[in-house]
Amino acid sequence: MIQTRPLKMRYVLAMLIGYGKRVSEIVVLKRSDIKISEDHIITSFHILKSKPKSGILKIRHKRLSRDHWTARYILEYVDTIKAGYMLPSYGMTGHITARCIRYWLKKIDQDIWPHLFRHSLATMIAEAGGTAFELKAFFDWDDIRTAQKYVHETDELSMKWAKRDF
Repeated sequence: MIQTRPLKMRYVLAMLIGYGKRVSEIVVLKRSDIKISEDHIITSFHILKSKPKSGILKIRHKRLSRDHWTARYILEYVDTIKAGYMLPSYGMTGHITARCIRYWLKKIDQDIWPHLFRHSLATMIAEAGGTAFELKAFFDWDDIRTAQKYVHETDELSMKWAKRDF
């Protein structure tokens, strides 16, 4: 599915899938927020939903291995942007809106919603053995209980401890 989409949409899907960030955190990214190293794509995200006491937005630097299957779609699009917003627009903000991304997603499939990717990634990390503390750190959640809201109970999770030494 991702290979048949236009370059910009492949980038959006890869960012949502690879990093598990909110659409609002992806649309505000500038080219200067994305650094490419030999082994990783390092993206500086502004954590928008968090309530900073100081009034200064949190910035978290997240790494995605260049070996990850979504990295090629990110790199492919990043190479086309020299400066400014990664998803530029002529509107007041200078970048496309989260509403625009939601519209694009609905055109792909009516059952897709932006947080689907966060839920899916959180569940996959949990199935692979990720703890609630690791999920909290990865997704930049303020409260560890948020992991309970995002991780869906799956057969894999329910059977994970069927075979054990204790």
